Amino acid sequence: MTDTDALYGDEGGCWIVTTSSSTYRLDLDAMVVTRIPGEFASRSVNDVTRPLLQILSCAVGEPGHWQMQPAGSEAAMLDYFWQRSTVVRSIDRAPAGDPPEHEV
Repeated sequence: MTDTDALYGDEGGCWIVTTSSSTYRLDLDAMVVTRIPGEFASRSVNDVTRPLLQILSCAVGEPGHWQMQPAGSEAAMLDYFWQRSTVVRSIDRAPAGDPPEHEV
């Protein structure tokens, strides 16, 4: 079961987006996203918590697509990062606070 079928960015709260290969924690109050790669997922430069600029698509049954802000030394070279996920399987409310630690 899923708590909602789609996120647009204005819902507020914290959400767990489970895809075919990874899990994402979107905190829409703090406007940050954290990618937690699944066991067989490729590692990515986005396997950290990043400021979320906008959600372009995040709906069950479709790939997710959002834009993130670079931080630190990346900000001098990049305007933004894109994340395109595998197909979203579920979107569920998550407790507020820091995401659990994970190995990258």
